[in-house]
Amino acid sequence: MEKNENVPENKPEPAKDSQSVLADSLKLMESVEPVKGTTPRQTITIALLLGVCFVFLAAMLGVQRIDTPLTVALVAFSLAIPALGFGLLFSFYKPPTTVPGWRIFASLYLGAWVIEGLGGIAVAVGVYYVILHLSPLASLVFLLASAGVFIVTFVGSIIGLLIYALVRYRKQKLPPQTMP
Repeated sequence: MEKNENVPENKPEPAKDSQSVLADSLKLMESVEPVKGTTPRQTITIALLLGVCFVFLAAMLGVQRIDTPLTVALVAFSLAIPALGFGLLFSFYKPPTTVPGWRIFASLYLGAWVIEGLGGIAVAVGVYYVILHLSPLASLVFLLASAGVFIVTFVGSIIGLLIYALVRYRKQKLPPQTMP
């Protein structure tokens, strides 16, 4: 018998139990636990950002003429609503780490966190353009204040890191104390 070079010699064996993938998926879904106790800060934040979007959309119902800044704000809030809703859905659950396939749910959880962050950025853009519609000077102050927050946060983080490093250095430099 001739050997066919196109067929691999060691073919992987199929799963003996064809239901194993389904069983693992069901086990994963059953092991996902809801977040219990107090309402997490993340959930409240997402709900508040969704509220901002809906209040803006309700206020837009009475506007006769929508200019460019309001159109950009409307688009930004419209993008933010599904992104924040997706993040809100995942904020009620914590990913399991003890069952097969947990990495899939953890990656979905991480993806929801990223999408939720993009929704938050969209809300910030929408708020900026609403402020721009009301007053160009106020929008400039908004941008300067936002930049100031980032700069102060960065500088504060560096100062905190330096203090932490100094404390750790001094703690390691102290000679061991001997008992009298």
